[in-house]
Amino acid sequence: MEPRPSAAIARSSLLRVRKFARTVFEDVIALRANVVVVNVLALLLIENVIQMFAEIAGSDVVMAASVDLYN
Repeated sequence: MEPRPSAAIARSSLLRVRKFARTVFEDVIALRANVVVVNVLALLLIENVIQMFAEIAGSDVVMAASVDLYN
């Protein structure tokens, strides 16, 4: 087996490093996209909870006002 010239070794090493970096970068993008989706879902859940409490508080205020009107 003939030894490969150092330029060819460097080129093949560079190509392997680039492929590895591209794979890692794509994985990071996928992870960030998943985090964004989870954050959006969490914000929607928080918004729903806030609306629920606002409706409960609003109905308590309306009920208290109607009780005061009849007393």
